[in-house]
Amino acid sequence: MEMAPQPFPTAKRASVSDAKLAYFEGDFERCLEICAAIRVGSLATASEVALLTARAYLRTGRPREAQSTIVDSLETHESLDAALTAQMLVASARIRQDDADTGIAILVEAATRAGGAHFAVRSEIALCTALGLWAKRDIDAAEVYLARVDTRADIIHARALELRAWCHSARRQYAESATAFRATLLRLDRCKAQDAAI
Repeated sequence: MEMAPQPFPTAKRASVSDAKLAYFEGDFERCLEICAAIRVGSLATASEVALLTARAYLRTGRPREAQSTIVDSLETHESLDAALTAQMLVASARIRQDDADTGIAILVEAATRAGGAHFAVRSEIALCTALGLWAKRDIDAAEVYLARVDTRADIIHARALELRAWCHSARRQYAESATAFRATLLRLDRCKAQDAAI
């Protein structure tokens, strides 16, 4: 009896969840590959892919590409959280292009509109502002913004604790720095998301 030919296995369709997994595993290039292969069927998906792509570009040291990705996708960010995240990523890109003043100004403006946003979005805006101030070596002001990061903000809170540790180190407060680094590790153990870059 002749056997029917078996169909060739089809490649798994690229998904946002796969891209996020690669991102949080620290495989940013793989994340970018997956994002480029995702079939976008809605504005919400287009927004999510653009934001994740921009994040991956930032983590691979390509702030200009990150900024271009957001600028090219502005019409897709319809929700408040997405629009604020896009603004935050543009600001982060400006800071990483040695334009901390512009980046901080964008973040401060975003914070004025973030009252109704998710606490994680508000927290990430505060963290990015602190990072911009850290780039200017304004440690006192950076710590003011670090204090605004919500303790519920998972990996964002862990990154804030890490930056607080570096602020102590910059002041040569080594005991406090060690305590803050230990707190960062303990917080990472409790995080739902992971960040291999920390």
